[in-house]
Amino acid sequence: MKTLRTLIRIVGALLGLALVVLGVYWLINPIISGTEDVVFNFSIIGLGAMFLLWALSSRYHKAPDKEW
Repeated sequence: MKTLRTLIRIVGALLGLALVVLGVYWLINPIISGTEDVVFNFSIIGLGAMFLLWALSSRYHKAPDKEW
């Protein structure tokens, strides 16, 4: 169970990092993204930041495994 939780955190961190990088890239190059909407780019960056915050949060790393 602990290994699965660690794997989910790693996938979440990679997804968050990818979304942040993609959002910043689209923010710098709006022609490539096909949209001039800055709010969309910031929402992608925010979504990625939330994934990173969740995945790297120390509160969840110290949570004990529960037997269900």
